[in-house]
Amino acid sequence: MNICIRPIWSFPKGASYIDYIDSFKNDETKGYIIRCFANVQICINDGKRKIAIGRRTLEILQDKKVQESAPSLPWDLFIRKTHQQMSANRTIFSRTSLTPEDSATVLNSCNVFYSEQTLNEHIHDVRFVWAYYDMLHMCGFISDEEMLKYLESIIEDFEIDDYSDDGQCVNISLTGHYSYMCGEKPELYETHKKRIQEYNQRMVNTVLNLPYENINDYFLTFLMKLTVLEYVEVEGAMSYKDLIRRIIVRYAPLLYVNNMVEGDIAILLTDYIMKEDPSYFDGIKEFDSYTDINDKHEEINDYLREGCLYSDIGLLLIGYSRRDKKRDYLEDERNVTHKHAMAGHRVLSIHETTKKYADLALGHHSYYEGSKGYPEEYVRLKSDYRLMVDIVSVVSYICKTVLDYKMDFEEIIDNIRNNRQKQFSPLLIPYFDDDVFAGKIKEILDTRYDYHLRSIYEELKKPIV
Repeated sequence: MNICIRPIWSFPKGASYIDYIDSFKNDETKGYIIRCFANVQICINDGKRKIAIGRRTLEILQDKKVQESAPSLPWDLFIRKTHQQMSANRTIFSRTSLTPEDSATVLNSCNVFYSEQTLNEHIHDVRFVWAYYDMLHMCGFISDEEMLKYLESIIEDFEIDDYSDDGQCVNISLTGHYSYMCGEKPELYETHKKRIQEYNQRMVNTVLNLPYENINDYFLTFLMKLTVLEYVEVEGAMSYKDLIRRIIVRYAPLLYVNNMVEGDIAILLTDYIMKEDPSYFDGIKEFDSYTDINDKHEEINDYLREGCLYSDIGLLLIGYSRRDKKRDYLEDERNVTHKHAMAGHRVLSIHETTKKYADLALGHHSYYEGSKGYPEEYVRLKSDYRLMVDIVSVVSYICKTVLDYKMDFEEIIDNIRNNRQKQFSPLLIPYFDDDVFAGKIKEILDTRYDYHLRSIYEELKKPIV
């Protein structure tokens, strides 16, 4: 009897035959059932259940009677692959507490698998080699300084323009981990600042110069996100603000165009507000130091232009650039997408050059009166930038409904004017009652998309400094 179940969602179905494995005569079928059982881990989010399945799989694979029942199967390979799967669970240590038994199981697999990688001269996958050192550091067998030296020894073996898979891993993942380790501890940061600057350049060069033919799933689903998450700002290197702007331009150009148009509308609205009430933005520390009203107005416009762009940075962390625009979101996809507000707030708030935009990322999908929208973590009255969030919220609504829902412009304006669900600030609604103002918004929507789309070429030509 043979079982031919291939798709990933069939792993549990194939694994369900594990209790009847002795009844199968075909070795290949037995091997497939066992691997299905091991691969059930892929379908599970609960870390402790993953470990339990991996531990049981290893018990089966290492059972001599099971091995003798199917002598033609590559048992050593199965065992090594299962140790590899189990070793991936080391990331669980940072998210939850484990029993001593679970911890020992994971660390034993790490030791078996990563030791083999470091000792086998025929295996050169740097992702496994450095993970072995990471495990030793995590368990306290090597100090911070020793870990940093191990990272340096690996990184220095690769050129800054090595765009192979290993080169990408080294020049993005390892350099990012190095900088992140130093950034977490002030004493390490001060003594390794020059090295962080050098490694930042490696990361920036790889992310922004990576040839398009080298862009793959590993880069888009892991390395690019790692750059957004772990980049550490240091004097003499590209700022975090400039880096993520360039990443958006290169890897999410439609997001760039849409949010630049949002910025244009936000500036138009601000122009109207400042003309009618120059004191509207008084009390926001970011702008209170300006005594000249024109300088203050210009600074507010710059803030909103950049704030609109960075408000959706969290989308890069949930695979925005990979979503199929030809269909609507599935429910699970929509729930994940809603997390981009929190994700964006987190990364913006921890960097000096972007923290002033963090509340825009957090609150631009929240309703003014607070009962709807997301996330619930945004509390308007606690935000120093709430007046700016109000503006970004309404211009984001305009552009998103035009782009994603293809709603008629007149219907969009009517929804804002009626404001039945108290989604927008009542202080802003009167401006939308002005037909001339609404007409100018329509003009921006009709003309500025193409303008910003053409500007991408000039953005990509800018030198990396």
